[in-house]
Amino acid sequence: MPIIKPISSLRNQTRDIASLCHEQDEPVYLTTNGEGDLVVMSIEHYERLKARVELFEKLAVARAQAAAGEKAFTHAQVMKKLRQRLPSVEGNLFSSNSNLARLKDYKISIKIFFGEGIKGFDNLIVQL
Repeated sequence: MPIIKPISSLRNQTRDIASLCHEQDEPVYLTTNGEGDLVVMSIEHYERLKARVELFEKLAVARAQAAAGEKAFTHAQVMKKLRQRLPSVEGNLFSSNSNLARLKDYKISIKIFFGEGIKGFDNLIVQL
């Protein structure tokens, strides 16, 4: 359920609003005279939202390329190439859940190169 507050609470209760954003991990909608005016959210929430939008944009490019009949790769082909290119942790990164668990809190930047590849996916950030 959205958190809605009058804009005056931003001035009078800034710390409370910030706490709500962090604790609920949801944006707070601020109103002026009963009308929506602003949205306040934590940086973490904003970064996730921004990453999601970027991913959807790249997916739209990939779908358009697929619809136009451009070269594509199967899931198996992509995973095979990723496994070949990723640094290994005691063998293959994807070989066990314990390896994934060790890397859980790290972002891995993967530069994907598949020849011509998919234009929208030339740089992919994976968060484990």
